[in-house]
Amino acid sequence: MGRQQRWTILIIAVLTGLVICAVPLMLRSTSSHNDAHSGAAISDNPAGQGSAGEGDAGRGDGTDGSEGENSPASNPTTGRPACPTASAEAAVGSHDGSQKDDDSPLGSVTLPCLGNSASKADSQPLSRNLAGKPTVINLWAFWCQPCKKELPIVDKVAQSHPEWNVVGVHADKNGDAGVGVLSDLHVDHLSSFQDSGGDVARALRLPSVIPITVVLKPNGEVAKVYPQTFTSTGDLESAVTAVLS
Repeated sequence: MGRQQRWTILIIAVLTGLVICAVPLMLRSTSSHNDAHSGAAISDNPAGQGSAGEGDAGRGDGTDGSEGENSPASNPTTGRPACPTASAEAAVGSHDGSQKDDDSPLGSVTLPCLGNSASKADSQPLSRNLAGKPTVINLWAFWCQPCKKELPIVDKVAQSHPEWNVVGVHADKNGDAGVGVLSDLHVDHLSSFQDSGGDVARALRLPSVIPITVVLKPNGEVAKVYPQTFTSTGDLESAVTAVLS
């Protein structure tokens, strides 16, 4: 065998060895690349909710993901704060005749909770559900700019004063737009009723302005009507306590 043939065989052997060593490295590199892409997808969805449609569905219907569906503080349908319901004492009183809806200035006004995608069939009697505690009703609408400035303030008061019923009343037919405003403003503690027909304003004989805040005594009597925009939590708290003391 000549020198040239020996060199040829040696070069072929070296090349074959290099190919054999390179194949596992290529496979390992491909696997690492795929793992990196998989990690990025999980990182983009830290809640581990699967698709964006499932994980973020709460923002469209009011769920922020911080509370489970069975949380008593949220509407199981939408995740919005649940509207007040009648206490056991109020429910008993309404059945035995000692308390009547017509005795309250709210009369027989019944409204669904905002964000419930509800009809009148799902409405609740306000006079009964708000009885027993001082109540702060804030009337607002999704298109009202002063309302948007005031809603976060009312939200903070609702969070700070569980001894009061602090509720909103969305005075417009477009309930979905109302839910959207609350979501955009991160108003997460204020429950609101949907008032498409102006029932509350008519029952309480309120002036045709919004925002407007009404303070009710525990027996449902109107303590004060504030046709103004509150600019701080302190101002709103002082206005409420002033008429309840």
